[in-house]
Amino acid sequence: MMKIRIGYMIGVILIALAMGCTKTDVKKKFVPDYWPTAEWKTKQPEAVGMDSQKLQQAIEYAATSKFNTEGILIVKNGYIVGEAYFGAFKKKRRHISHSMAKSFTSTLIGIAIDKGLISGIDAKLCQYYEDWDCDDADVDTRAKITIRHAMTLTTGLEWQENWSVWDPSTNDALKMGASGRFYQYMSDREGLHEPGSKFYYSTGDPMLLSRVIQEATGMNAFEFAKQNLFKPIGIKRVWWQKDRDGYTATA
Repeated sequence: MMKIRIGYMIGVILIALAMGCTKTDVKKKFVPDYWPTAEWKTKQPEAVGMDSQKLQQAIEYAATSKFNTEGILIVKNGYIVGEAYFGAFKKKRRHISHSMAKSFTSTLIGIAIDKGLISGIDAKLCQYYEDWDCDDADVDTRAKITIRHAMTLTTGLEWQENWSVWDPSTNDALKMGASGRFYQYMSDREGLHEPGSKFYYSTGDPMLLSRVIQEATGMNAFEFAKQNLFKPIGIKRVWWQKDRDGYTATA
């Protein structure tokens, strides 16, 4: 699990509320006038075309006890226009980001593609998994799985993940975690559906990309992220879990 300061989050909650926006506003191309690194700048909501009262209503809604919201940060045009923290959670407290890591992982794939280290998102995963048969997709459907499928949770690999009931005997995410070998657990999954044909929420699918990034870049995903993502945009206090084999927990 990855921990970062919520004030530095890339995956900021972007609330698409019609707060004073017109059709003309939507068509305008946004060009930032600065790049947030160590800190984000702030502005009054009205200065970026938002309604303070509606923004306040949104924050109060998020603060409702039944949601158990820890914090909310709203950014428009690169400026913080609303920020609030609830309960014991404070601005500078480190936070477990959980599945936000999936978005970080997709970003790393994009960076690796931009650097020419990965050919594209339609590259086959089997080239990174020696136990998968790349030569005969009729025998091993895993030969058809692409980076795109792992990014969109459509690999078709056998997987069960139901969080409505905490059952370590049936939840593959819990079993993968308990194994301590996240990459190996996913490598052993069998193909159940045609890749791309079905979407199942899978904490495991993005874990497949950990090996892709490591093989393509020569460093684990966390090290690659520190050099090419976190450092350039000013994220310093970050920790990212890895498995017993050294693969970053990219899910």
